[in-house]
Amino acid sequence: MPIDSPLPIGETVQLTLVGATVIGNTPLTLDMNGEQVVVPAGDHVTVEASNPASWPPQAGDVWNDKEGEPWFALWQRPGGTGPYEIRMQSHAGGGSVGVNAFKRDNRPVVLMRRASVPQTPPAT
Repeated sequence: MPIDSPLPIGETVQLTLVGATVIGNTPLTLDMNGEQVVVPAGDHVTVEASNPASWPPQAGDVWNDKEGEPWFALWQRPGGTGPYEIRMQSHAGGGSVGVNAFKRDNRPVVLMRRASVPQTPPAT
């Protein structure tokens, strides 16, 4: 919300930064359109990462993880039962992970390619 009038000196406020990019840690340093903002450490500061652009993944997408490695968004049934859901599969193999676990464990994630035709889940 824009500030319509000056705030009283000493007023306690809640502040949300939209579109800030992390450029350093300890202390947390953000870039806001070329302006560097240092966030003070302490229990009074809460930082939550927002969703990356084009989130959530869609079946057929290719996303890169923090190391630049590709992950594929696929319709899968976790454990082979239940409803289909979009899960992320590393190009290196191994088990798939849910989209939120993929995002949490591999930040920053970046969409590299989106399927031109959205894929629908397989018939059950």
